[in-house]
Amino acid sequence: MSLIVALSLGVGCDDDDANVVPNPMPSVSLVDDEQATQTSLQFTIVPANAESCYYFVQEELMENFPTTPQQVVEQGVKLAEVKAQKIQLTDLKPGTSYKVTAAAINGEEQVMAEEALVMQTLEESGKPVSDLNVTITDVQVTTNSISYVVTCSNAALGAWDYYEATPDFVDDILPHDVFSKGRKFEGVQEPYRVVIEDLKDDTEYYIYAAAEAPIGSERKMAKELVRTKKLEAPDEGVKEVFRGGSLGVFHGRNYTIATENEKYSLLLDFDSSDEFFYLPFIPEHQYTYDKGAYKGDWLITKGTKIIEKASGLEVEIEKGSFDLKMPSASNYEIVGQLITKDNKTFEFTYTGELAFPIEASSIFRTILVKEVEGKVHMTMDLEFSLIELVLPSKFANKANYVLTDPGSYTAKELNRPYVISKGELNLASEDGNMFNVGLNCETTEGFKMVCAIENIRIDQNELPKPEEDEDILFERVTATAVDAYWVTTYQLEMVNKEWSFICELASEVAPGEVPVGKYIYSVMGEGSPSVGCLGQNYLITNNLDSMKSVNDLDEGYVEITKNGDGTYSVIVNIKRTGGRVFKGHFTGDISCFDDTGGGGEGWK
Repeated sequence: MSLIVALSLGVGCDDDDANVVPNPMPSVSLVDDEQATQTSLQFTIVPANAESCYYFVQEELMENFPTTPQQVVEQGVKLAEVKAQKIQLTDLKPGTSYKVTAAAINGEEQVMAEEALVMQTLEESGKPVSDLNVTITDVQVTTNSISYVVTCSNAALGAWDYYEATPDFVDDILPHDVFSKGRKFEGVQEPYRVVIEDLKDDTEYYIYAAAEAPIGSERKMAKELVRTKKLEAPDEGVKEVFRGGSLGVFHGRNYTIATENEKYSLLLDFDSSDEFFYLPFIPEHQYTYDKGAYKGDWLITKGTKIIEKASGLEVEIEKGSFDLKMPSASNYEIVGQLITKDNKTFEFTYTGELAFPIEASSIFRTILVKEVEGKVHMTMDLEFSLIELVLPSKFANKANYVLTDPGSYTAKELNRPYVISKGELNLASEDGNMFNVGLNCETTEGFKMVCAIENIRIDQNELPKPEEDEDILFERVTATAVDAYWVTTYQLEMVNKEWSFICELASEVAPGEVPVGKYIYSVMGEGSPSVGCLGQNYLITNNLDSMKSVNDLDEGYVEITKNGDGTYSVIVNIKRTGGRVFKGHFTGDISCFDDTGGGGEGWK
C-alpha cells in the first residue's frame, strides 16, 4: 500500500506577510477537511513565513512517528509550492486511523505543527466508526454570564468556546476550531456545565460545544445564539473630580492615565487606532469600556482600575465610556461614566497637562552625533520614532543643553514629522561611550514630549577629532604637607616657564615624605576625601597666555612613582569638559616640605 498525493489545490495565501519583519519565525498548521472515504482522506496545510514546508503521514498505530522538524524533513513529503493548499491521500485502508504532522523551515528556524492531525477512513460499509453526538441544553443567562450543559455520547474528549456576535463576526466555526481555540474537557461520560463570566449585558454571543470520537479524528459540534440580560438603569453613585496625573504610552496606540484624588486612585487604560501610532498626543474620541478586552480600537480595556483609598479595594467595572477632548496641546479634558458591578454610576472628570513619553528602552536603539556646518546634530533613531536635534554648543560627556535651533520628531510607522521648537537635553556619561539621556521638548503645535533613556551608546565617530592634547613637560615639582589628621593633605606644585599646576592630594604618607601613589579626580566626588583622592581645589595657570588657563577638569588622575635610580616620575592625565585632556609629566627629584606644624585640624 502507498500514500499518493493525488490533488494539490491552492487556496490562497498572502506572501507579503513574510516581509513584515526580518527573519520571521515560520509556522505551519493542519486542518482536517472532513472529506473521508473508505480509501482517501483530505486535509489543508497552511505554512507561513516559510522557505520550505514538509508533511508526514503514517498509520496512527505505527511506531517511530517524527518528533522533531528535522525528522519530518528527512522522512516526509516536500511541498512543491510553499502556500496554503489541500492535500489528498489515496489508496488507504478502510476503517483505519492516520496521523499527520508537518514542519516549516525559514533559514535556521525549524518548527513543527502545534498539533498532529489524526484522521480516519470510513469502514467498508461507508459509515463512520462511531455514533458520535454532542448537544447543548439548560442554557442560563444573567446580565454578565452564560452557562450551559454539554452532553456528549460515544466521545473521548469535549471542548467548548464562545464568540461575541459583533456585526463583523462571521459564523464559520468548525469542530476543529473549537478544539484548537477553545477549552477542552474530559469526563465526557457525564454532562458538563460550562460557565462563561465577565460578559457584556444585553449582548448576543455564539456558544459552541464539540466532541471527539475515541478512535480516529471524527468530531461533531453544536451551537446556539444567546443574548445576556439587560442591566436595569444604574443607581446614582459618586461624582469625582481628578486633576493632573501621569501618561504612559505602550505599543504606540495604548495609553494609561494614572491620577488620584482624596478618595480614589484611577487608572484609565485605553486604545486608539493604528492611524495615531506614536503621534505625540492622545486623539480626541469617545472610548467605550469592553469588559474582558485587552485591546481594540477606541476601547477602554480591562487594565482600567478604580481603587477606593479608604478600604484599598478595587471597584469592579461592568460597562461605561468616556469622552476625551484636548482644548489645547497636551491639555486634556475627560468626562466619563463607568457602571460598577453593583450597578451604580462612577462619574468622573479629569483635567490636566500630560507630556507624551517617548519610548525609553535602549535595546536596539542608536544615537548618532555629527558636525554639520559647524553645529553638532544629534539623531536619536528609536524603535518607533526618529528625533533630530541641533545642540547649541560642543558635544560633551556631561552637559545640559537648552535647545533653540529647530529639531524634529517623526512617528516612523506613519512618517508623520513634527517640528521641535524648544526644549532641554541632558547628557551624562562616566566613560564617554554609554550615556543616560534626558529630553524635555515641545513641538510648534505645543505638544510636550519627554524621553528618558538609560545606558545607551552615542556614536561620536562623525564628530571632528579634537586636536592632539599637549603633554606638558614640567621642570620642577614640590610637595608640601599642609594638614595632617586622619589623612595627610599635600599641596603638589608642578611648574615650568609656561605652566603652573597646583593641586591637593589626600595621602597616607607621613608629612615630609614624597606622597607616592595614584590620586583620582572626579567632579562627582562629595564629602570628606579619603586616601587616594585628588581634591577639587586646583589651579592651572598659563603664565604666557591667560586664555589658555584651565578650570574645567572632569575626571582623571595624578600618579607619583619612585624610579630605580631614586628619582620620581609624575604623570598628570585629567579629562576636561568637552573631551580635551590636561596632560603633563615630570621625572627627577621632588622637594618635600612639612608645613603641618606637628599636627592638623582635619580636612578644610
